[in-house]
Amino acid sequence: MRRLASGWNENRVAHEFTTTVRVRYAETDAMGWVYYGCYFVYFEIGRTELMRELWCPYSEIEKNGVRLPVVSTGCRFWAGARYDDLLRIVTGVSVLSAYRLRFDY
Repeated sequence: MRRLASGWNENRVAHEFTTTVRVRYAETDAMGWVYYGCYFVYFEIGRTELMRELWCPYSEIEKNGVRLPVVSTGCRFWAGARYDDLLRIVTGVSVLSAYRLRFDY
């Protein structure tokens, strides 16, 4: 059983979507590793693409007056990425209610 970055296991994920992104040079630090803050940008890519695939583009959600603020975030780093690596971003929705969405990466 695979564990997600949040510590939840894959059996609890209601919806899941996979997308890829290639690490750009501007996202790396002086040592050649992806700067830690960039991983949250990758998570945003995954979240945006999952929403587009399962529901509609986030821009359409906003047109209806709905906002999805990020109220909590965290990340545990198991391995780093380097320039030109192809990253597979697996995004899952583990909580889906009228008031809350929880995305796991």
